[in-house]
Amino acid sequence: MGDYVSIGRFGAENSFYQFSDVQKLAEQLIHAGFNAVVEMAPGAPLEGLNVFYLKVPKDQFLEAKKYFHEKIMD
Repeated sequence: MGDYVSIGRFGAENSFYQFSDVQKLAEQLIHAGFNAVVEMAPGAPLEGLNVFYLKVPKDQFLEAKKYFHEKIMD
């Protein structure tokens, strides 16, 4: 997936059960001007639970992470 880095790991432990749950977070970042994507963690289905990573390009990481924690997950 190119030079994208994770700004968060989401799964049942923090009440994110489906891809669409995390996609809603990505959409908020996208509306704020960031290039966000959601990726299923490798091997996640084998663990019995879905685990997802919310990712942004490396050059947007610091700004996106700050925005995410201040505006989305406050």
